[in-house]
Amino acid sequence: MPLYGDWPISEDGIFGRAVTIFQHQKGYRFSIDAVLLAAFAVERALLLQNRIHRSIGAVDLCTGSGVVPLAALYLADRVAEARPLQAFGVFEGWSAVEVQASMISLARANLRANQREGVISLVHTDLRAWRPAQAVDLLTCNPPYQPVSAGDVSRHPERAAARHEIHGELVEIASAANSMLSVEGVSLWVFPAKQSARLLRIFERFGWQASHIRSVHPFEEAPAELVLIEACSGVVVDASSETVSVSDEAVDAFSETVGASVGASVGASVGVSASSPNFSRCVLYREHRVYTQVIEALLRGDPWAWLGW
Repeated sequence: MPLYGDWPISEDGIFGRAVTIFQHQKGYRFSIDAVLLAAFAVERALLLQNRIHRSIGAVDLCTGSGVVPLAALYLADRVAEARPLQAFGVFEGWSAVEVQASMISLARANLRANQREGVISLVHTDLRAWRPAQAVDLLTCNPPYQPVSAGDVSRHPERAAARHEIHGELVEIASAANSMLSVEGVSLWVFPAKQSARLLRIFERFGWQASHIRSVHPFEEAPAELVLIEACSGVVVDASSETVSVSDEAVDAFSETVGASVGASVGASVGVSASSPNFSRCVLYREHRVYTQVIEALLRGDPWAWLGW
């Protein structure tokens, strides 16, 4: 097991350890948001397949140790087992882009441990300077969510890069994503609910439409902590432009509302696009440390049980 310098590594796993994940003990460590994004990717990929009738080519930006594509491929395999007569698989392959050498080292180890070296291609580069050989159908991103000027920056480089926009601002990440998608492609994002207004403003700069927003609540009555957003590719515009068609007041109101609940009433107040997005919600826990049935099914990798949430 290769080490990055002398940083100690733990061997962890997901889906009952069906997927092995090596990560630095004191560095960045994945959490439920990566698993939720992976499941969201499989769900939306299946819907996309209904339109394009082929396997999906995908890219994961800010991949870290490769958790999102590894988890998505495992879940996609479970779906494939449940529909053996399907002519093609869910994913054709993944490109996983990461700038940090320490995270790439872990990602390589994780690909080997899970025998995914032939399906996931690691790209060690600054995503702002990279483009795939051809446009992709689906793009996932679990980006850093704070400007460098906001809050205390961790002294550990992996944690710092995961939380703060050290290797690229959010608008630059979105700009790169916009240039990678096919005409029918979709981008999938996980982001803190209370900061979702910021991400939606950036989508407006590229003419993107938020087609589906799923709020993630720790408990049934608790405000949302995360949102999963599907955005459709649109017209390329100047990423440096500060002109946003939706009012700041409207999008800030949405950010506050999505932190409490999501539903059709929110869609009427957002004004994010010409046609309002679909909304759904996900609740993580029934009680303290006891997952809901949907999340239990997801973490078991049960095919179909978690689809649609």
